[in-house]
Amino acid sequence: MLSTAIPIIIGTAIYSITNLVDMSMVMSRLLESGAFTNKEAEVLYGQLQGKYVVLTTLPVAISTSIATAAVPNIAASMALKDRSAVERKINTAIKISMVISVPAAIGMAVLADQILLMLFPTVPEGGELLRIGSISIIFLALSQIVTGTLQGIGKVRIPAINAFWGAVTKIFFNYILIVIPAVNVKGAVISTIACYAVASSLNLLALKRITRMRLRLTDLLFKPLFASLIMGGVCYGAYKGLFMIMPNNTIVTLVSIIISMAVYFFVMLFIKGILKDDIYMLPGGRKIAALCERFSLL
Repeated sequence: MLSTAIPIIIGTAIYSITNLVDMSMVMSRLLESGAFTNKEAEVLYGQLQGKYVVLTTLPVAISTSIATAAVPNIAASMALKDRSAVERKINTAIKISMVISVPAAIGMAVLADQILLMLFPTVPEGGELLRIGSISIIFLALSQIVTGTLQGIGKVRIPAINAFWGAVTKIFFNYILIVIPAVNVKGAVISTIACYAVASSLNLLALKRITRMRLRLTDLLFKPLFASLIMGGVCYGAYKGLFMIMPNNTIVTLVSIIISMAVYFFVMLFIKGILKDDIYMLPGGRKIAALCERFSLL
């Protein structure tokens, strides 16, 4: 139990430590740049931690729950030496994670300023951080789901090692970028993207090497990305059009999000990015699937 639990705890702790790294580095490097007063540095740090970190980690909470649920499922098939089931379950877990995180990233980038104005009407600054850093949602979700998959097949040390290299990458970019006045706190956002990009890429390479599985990139990434780009265009147009009719940011933002979600769902159904088996995995999935079949969407 200890040999399994300790690497998992270490891997989780490393990701938590990266937040402590930001706490210790961001303020000091901003002040060392000589371009900001202590008050200005505090404002920028508040935008980073209170807005960017909170909002971008919210969609990943769903991915984390998927990763947690996938571990025993994949482990059971691994114990039975059912390689085809292992490959199918891994692809399905990654696909569901990407189906959620890719549109979340695109949507957050498109409505960054509007979301912050809705949530923080008196201090809406920080939209640029959210636009730049929204892509970290994809890499963080991918890192979480592949970490859970590797743990499910018994390779608990690999994610911890890769998390360490991700943390090293973050420290390096933090040190280099934040001190540049034109970059400032955006350097911490870029370093976060780099951190999770490194960790998720190393985890994926390790997963492919160990399982020799084929990753169906068309289903896992390209279809969600295609549907998300269409959704992003509709979302932007819907907000601009509705705001001309009803200049209320909160209502128009919420309506635009609902319209975007519907567009994304229908585009994914049309391009077969979401299949009946995928819908079955959702709460109330059989009822949703039956409704879609009634309207010839499946």
